[in-house]
Amino acid sequence: MKYKGFIINPVYSICADWTLNKNNQVVSRKPKSSDIEYYEVIDPMDNDRRYFAENTITECKSEIDRILKVLGMKDNTKKSWDLLDS
Repeated sequence: MKYKGFIINPVYSICADWTLNKNNQVVSRKPKSSDIEYYEVIDPMDNDRRYFAENTITECKSEIDRILKVLGMKDNTKKSWDLLDS
């Protein structure tokens, strides 16, 4: 999910994409929303590095808004960074 120039990605638990069947064999499965451990915020302006992580999407958005307010920016785009530098 994109939010104001940042990317918010869910991070799933270690065994979220597999399970054991009745014969105790590993079988693939699609991760569910209940398998999400936390959300990480990726900064595309910094080579897609992880910027920070929070427990919920709401917390991520709130922290992004707080950081942008401190920097005096409305979003995390090249145009905004160029305006900040001038």
